[in-house]
Amino acid sequence: TSTVPLALGHIHHSLRRDLVFGIMFLFTRVLTNAAVAAYAFSLYFPKSAYWIVPALPLPLHIHWFIAWVRQQRRLAKAKAAGPPAGKDAARHPVAVASSAPAPEATPDASVLRQRHAAEPAARASTTIRTHVPYPGVTSS
Repeated sequence: TSTVPLALGHIHHSLRRDLVFGIMFLFTRVLTNAAVAAYAFSLYFPKSAYWIVPALPLPLHIHWFIAWVRQQRRLAKAKAAGPPAGKDAARHPVAVASSAPAPEATPDASVLRQRHAAEPAARASTTIRTHVPYPGVTSS
């Protein structure tokens, strides 16, 4: 199905193939669903409303496919334009994959320890209780 290339790309980014996903989604979700709905319509339309059942997910699949096409167009346009200059450069889809945080932007361990030691009251109020018995039930 269309989720296989999506899952592979999630596991290993080098295996990500958006075009393969889009083509498989078009055939396995949109066109197959449309064919099944049309077949059910031809069988059941005059006698029953059963044809509606396979037709229900079709608008959602079409919506998702149109959204995917728009996303691919937007990403292609952004890639062709290159990363923008200025403060929005870090949020650009092309710049995000290749940029690393500046060394001064990442706190070192000593700063984190100081922050951790300075907020004992805040940490105490956010501790997670691991066992909360039900009212009237005693633990054994």
